[in-house]
Amino acid sequence: MSQPASPANGDRDTSILIVDDDHRILRALARHMHRAGLRTETTQSPHEALSLVERNHYDIILSDVHMPQMSGVEFLQRVTSANEDQLFFMMSGFATLEELQHDLHIDDWQFFEKPLCIRSLLQQVCRFRGAACTGEPEATAAVA
Repeated sequence: MSQPASPANGDRDTSILIVDDDHRILRALARHMHRAGLRTETTQSPHEALSLVERNHYDIILSDVHMPQMSGVEFLQRVTSANEDQLFFMMSGFATLEELQHDLHIDDWQFFEKPLCIRSLLQQVCRFRGAACTGEPEATAAVA
């Protein structure tokens, strides 16, 4: 199920698509990113995410690696075959950075282990986009 992008509030010019089969992670990430002044859209389905990517531009796609319908690696490969410049952030509680480096053959991606440290994730998003994040997450905020 897709959730609409967060309403425009202040400087919400960075758009992020979050793909994870766990609805709790989607809600938590969207909430933290919204507080940081980022526009988000979420879906539990990588197939729906492919459709969204065809219709919309996202500055960053944040995807889980292990999903039942399609792996995050396959999802990333399908998206980058159509858009080589797409920036990806991958997250997993099971995969390792070394496994992903072996499977991925693109330059613009980052890896985050679950449980996610929200502060580190937001710092990377804001640093890459050159955008100021407006909210400051709690130092200990984590999403499993």
